[in-house]
Amino acid sequence: MMKLKNNRLISVPTTERMRPDTTPAKASKVVASRYYQLRTVHALIGPYLKNIGKRASDTCWWCDCVVKRSREHLFKSCKKWKSQQVILWAEVRKKTKKRKGQVQISEPFAEEKCSPAVLDFLRSTGVGRTVPREDGENEADQGGPSESSGAED
Repeated sequence: MMKLKNNRLISVPTTERMRPDTTPAKASKVVASRYYQLRTVHALIGPYLKNIGKRASDTCWWCDCVVKRSREHLFKSCKKWKSQQVILWAEVRKKTKKRKGQVQISEPFAEEKCSPAVLDFLRSTGVGRTVPREDGENEADQGGPSESSGAED
């Protein structure tokens, strides 16, 4: 693999080549699935569901605010997950030396060292897991078994 250094292409040793983050793949299937869906912005969150015609509104149904239910909102400011967010961002800060306000929401998904914190956040929240019907009832995201019925990782 070649890399640009001082405006010159140099060969990069195998040990420096990018490898995929295997941490999410080791998580339970349900959590790993939600992680990858959130990473690719195809999770069961407001903007995506509105885009595919599954919901009329993209506002947050967890905290009843008029804010778009985006990854940014769910991971940083949704009132429903405040205590879990504190834990997540403390861990991200330990790993990246950046405060919550300095981190774009895509960064914890891109940084291998942040994967365990993101996975713990997903295990402890309903983010990307359930979609309340427009009439207020909850629906399972894929009709499969719940997370608690399987073995935890």
